[in-house]
Amino acid sequence: MKTLVIKTGSLGDVVRTTVVLNQLREDEVHWVTGNGAANLLPRGAVSRVYDYRNPEPALFSTEFDRVLSLEESEACLKILHRIKAKRIIGVYHTGQGVGYTPETSYWFDMSLSSRHGREEADKRKKANRKTVPEILVGMLGGTFNGQEYDIGVLPNDNPLIDVGLIDVCGKEWPNKTWPKYHELSARLESDGLRVATLPYRHSLQDHIQDVNNCSMVVSGDTLGMHLALALKKKTVTLFTCTPPWEIEGYGRMRKIVSPRYEEAFMKRGHNPEVAGAISVDEVYSAVKDYLK
Repeated sequence: MKTLVIKTGSLGDVVRTTVVLNQLREDEVHWVTGNGAANLLPRGAVSRVYDYRNPEPALFSTEFDRVLSLEESEACLKILHRIKAKRIIGVYHTGQGVGYTPETSYWFDMSLSSRHGREEADKRKKANRKTVPEILVGMLGGTFNGQEYDIGVLPNDNPLIDVGLIDVCGKEWPNKTWPKYHELSARLESDGLRVATLPYRHSLQDHIQDVNNCSMVVSGDTLGMHLALALKKKTVTLFTCTPPWEIEGYGRMRKIVSPRYEEAFMKRGHNPEVAGAISVDEVYSAVKDYLK
């Protein structure tokens, strides 16, 4: 069977979507993505990658048995309209707006394209307790039983860093930036731990290598967190504005939810008080306890 996945989104979203490759092991998988995300897709599991901004003609001359359409952007919907597909699973353009197939209604009912409207979509997103991997596997008719991310990189079993701190996040979610990493670093170093604040990298491969060189990663809900999960690292993750329940921790994650989470839920503005509401003591205790 020949399957096409359309997922661009943020790089972290692409990483977590690789969980579907477990369900597609018998398929010839093609993928439409962008923003450098091709470097996150394992070559053995994905036969061909197309850039949504400049797709090759072969994308439109190939007939796919099914397309997993996960992008609501106009650019991706236009691409989908030109693709030869026997079956579409996911979001599509109806001619009058955006629709989505029944298998994916649980997810898209919580999205910007929700048929129920934005207010109801946000209510459903706040009430949801399924993880994204569970939802994605279910879209393909499978049952989630711990299927992992797959970025085609083996975990480093001899890391040089005990605790890696990721103090940066994407510009769209400034509330994810916790302002107390420096204080946390000082306390952990005073305990004799090897601590490093992972620098911003222009190269995605360098960022993956940095994360892979850590035993544990402390971060917000960011690309680095998803890479740490893919590389089977211990993680302590701080949630200030996005749903902690959507993240599958695979038994390797300690989640810390901000006491002011409700007032910042899914808000893209910056409120320093909300971002800093998690105490250093709580994060320090979680790291130390988990390292034991």
